[in-house]
Amino acid sequence: ADDEVVVKEDFVSDSKTLATLRAGERGRVVSVDEVGDILIDFDDHPKSLWVKQETAARLLQRPPARPGWFRVAFRPHVPSRYRPERGAAVYAVLAYGDVVEADEGRDGWVRLSASELGRRGLPERDEAW
Repeated sequence: ADDEVVVKEDFVSDSKTLATLRAGERGRVVSVDEVGDILIDFDDHPKSLWVKQETAARLLQRPPARPGWFRVAFRPHVPSRYRPERGAAVYAVLAYGDVVEADEGRDGWVRLSASELGRRGLPERDEAW
């Protein structure tokens, strides 16, 4: 995955062995599990640490600069959602390596374009983030 993340506010990891993560610490995403929890290799910690999807709002990721084509960089997949919110219901699953077309970017989320939904056999009037 290798996406860079930065801790934006202090919090405790969700790993079995808890670790305090401090604002400004940097890490790289190792993997994302089937429910969206993220395993991250932080520079200042000896072991990779888990951050639950609900806790991930305390991390910053570089959002896409503008709509366009994007490759899914998380393994094994990324859940797309009905709304650009971590707690929103899962709409579809995008596999690692998939290239998708997005037509809007908002707060680090991208919305799949109507033509992308159509290529996937999904209703073009739906929204998927």
